[in-house]
Amino acid sequence: MIYNSLRDANDLEHTLMSICPQWHAALQTHLFWNQAVACIDPSDAMQAQTQTKLGGSGGGARMPTPWLHFRSITRSSCIVCRLNAPNTTLGLGTAKRLLRTPYLHAIALCREHDKHHNSFCGMCLRAVPPVLHGHAALQHQLAVNAIALAPNDDPNTFPSAVATTCRACRMEYLSKASASHSSPSPPSSPYHPSDPHPTTKPTEDQLALQSPDWEVRAVVEAFLDLGEG
Repeated sequence: MIYNSLRDANDLEHTLMSICPQWHAALQTHLFWNQAVACIDPSDAMQAQTQTKLGGSGGGARMPTPWLHFRSITRSSCIVCRLNAPNTTLGLGTAKRLLRTPYLHAIALCREHDKHHNSFCGMCLRAVPPVLHGHAALQHQLAVNAIALAPNDDPNTFPSAVATTCRACRMEYLSKASASHSSPSPPSSPYHPSDPHPTTKPTEDQLALQSPDWEVRAVVEAFLDLGEG
């Protein structure tokens, strides 16, 4: 939900809100922004901080428009943290640097994610879960293996600015490449073109086992697991 809200917010700003100043002002109070704020800050922890910034030192705090409140949150919060821990306050107000991404344009990052770009996927922003101890250590390792982050060494496959990709994004690339080579014209897409994980795509077993050549199957598995090939 947070990813979709960020993507749709960018589309709304670059299309309808850029038509003229009157449209921009009218759309600042659209109900979409209230829903987007509820997704990225469900506990409303940033409301008081936004009012304080708008009020300044010379007067009392005033309520911002929903659009301004949403953009205040996205500029001051780590988007990777918010995407991977949406039901907590992790990442709110911790932004230190900006990072340009293929689908969400420039996003804010906390100091930890800014230093370690290899700890999250540069395409969909899925991150390695925090290290846990005790009985949850095995579940943590299973989650790490499921994401399967790998360095992006091929700028022809993914943008050169993307440092790391996850298994799901490599799977999507492989499914699109397979579909484009199997049909003379580009297939119609029922999902948004910037959706990082569409719902209609071949399964991993279908991609890995559709070739009778064991070398091809080995290359597919190496690409999905390790980003190689």
